[in-house]
Amino acid sequence: MLATAIESFVAAGPITRFANQPINLIVTTWSADAPSADWTRHRDDWWRWTCDDLRAGRAVPANRHRAEACIGRLTLHFSANQGEYP
Repeated sequence: MLATAIESFVAAGPITRFANQPINLIVTTWSADAPSADWTRHRDDWWRWTCDDLRAGRAVPANRHRAEACIGRLTLHFSANQGEYP
């Protein structure tokens, strides 16, 4: 189990650290009442990196089913709500 956790971290950790966290830092500077004019670009970039992060973790066999289910649920929600996140 520890080996699986290490493999997942090695596979997905860099995506989180170098792709998603910089976007999170930008978003934390926004006001909820007045987001950035290009907030949708940041949202889409964050979404793409999150899916890549899940796919990287999915490469580890023990995580495959969980990652596929999560990607499927998020994609269905995103499509059904015309791009609006919960």
